[in-house]
Amino acid sequence: MASLLATSPLLSPNEAHLVAFSLTSAYVGGLYLSRLSLSHQNVQPKATGSAASKKKDETPLRDLVEADTPIELDRDDPRVIRSRCKAVGVATLGGCALVGGIIYYRGNVQDLRATLPVTLRYLGLPNSLPPLPNFPLPSVTTLSHIIPSPSTIVDLFTSLPTKIQIKSLRPLLPYALAPILFAGPILTGVMEKTWPGQAYGRRLFSLKDGGVLDCLSLVIPGIVKNAWRALKGEKRERVEVSPAVERRRWVEMRNYIVGPITEEIVFRSCIISTYLLAAYDKQSSWKTLTLGTPCWFGLAHLHHAWEVYKKGGRTGEAALRAAISAGFQFSYTTLFGWFAAYLFIKTDSVLPAIVSHVFCNIMGFPDLMGAIESFPSMKGPIIGSYLAGIGGFVYGLRRL
Repeated sequence: MASLLATSPLLSPNEAHLVAFSLTSAYVGGLYLSRLSLSHQNVQPKATGSAASKKKDETPLRDLVEADTPIELDRDDPRVIRSRCKAVGVATLGGCALVGGIIYYRGNVQDLRATLPVTLRYLGLPNSLPPLPNFPLPSVTTLSHIIPSPSTIVDLFTSLPTKIQIKSLRPLLPYALAPILFAGPILTGVMEKTWPGQAYGRRLFSLKDGGVLDCLSLVIPGIVKNAWRALKGEKRERVEVSPAVERRRWVEMRNYIVGPITEEIVFRSCIISTYLLAAYDKQSSWKTLTLGTPCWFGLAHLHHAWEVYKKGGRTGEAALRAAISAGFQFSYTTLFGWFAAYLFIKTDSVLPAIVSHVFCNIMGFPDLMGAIESFPSMKGPIIGSYLAGIGGFVYGLRRL
């Protein structure tokens, strides 16, 4: 692939590092600023009068406060998740706008609207807009090349008796790599009957009754319904659900929808685009792009150590658990970041990274020992499926 903007970089390497740091800080900082503002909105008012005297008689001295005290909300509280979703949404849009601004101002683009197709291409987002003349672009694979059309799939399988066109399935390979890697957990899920069509899978993967994606059935119909009511000039109707359902719904929305989409756009699309605009070539600088940029993604997850430390009582033991948790989380998020960055660079699209991120979040971290303990008679096939998944994954990466 040809060098991008190598003769006329729009950013210096130090500026690219600064932009990447700013994007990471804005994404993580937004999480805590939104939660802080929410905590100040939910305060425990100071008791006064007879209520204060009664509380003083019944409450231990250590629990008394002299002023309004912010209520510490759990990170899984729906109010916290909604606030954080808004914050990361703003950070994501801001990151995309920043990349577009760099292209517009540093690239001497005269027409602001003409900047949009260039920005979308650098961000790896689908677009059907015409390219900007005389502006260096990454060699982009269009959406039609990433996702085969239904007619292509039909033609493939109808021609199987005479000619197997395996190459026609190659556009699906970026989306298949994560499931291939999880061959072991998938086999375990089949034995546990938790896959679609099986006894427990029908509920687990349903769009209702507690399925992992039931947030879609609860949120999307409400949006459509309220949009229709708005068109008719009627008031917005709130869908009433139980606290447990609402809590689960927003946890799923964060883990399976908002989190993967915003994280991949910020840490893949925006940050890698920033380094491309600094003349980091996809061939000569692939180590920096693939192995270096995901470190920002790993660093962005270190803040979870603070949550562990607080929940542990802020003791020395809690600090040790937080340090171990931070090291583990940095390691596996950076590893996934390497994979996602490689997908982005090879396909020139953020879609495979988003799909893989959603899949990995749904599957969770593989538990080989737990699977063997649950099915000791299947120890050999389980270990074999794990090894086959790793081998198939490595082979597939080399075929991209």
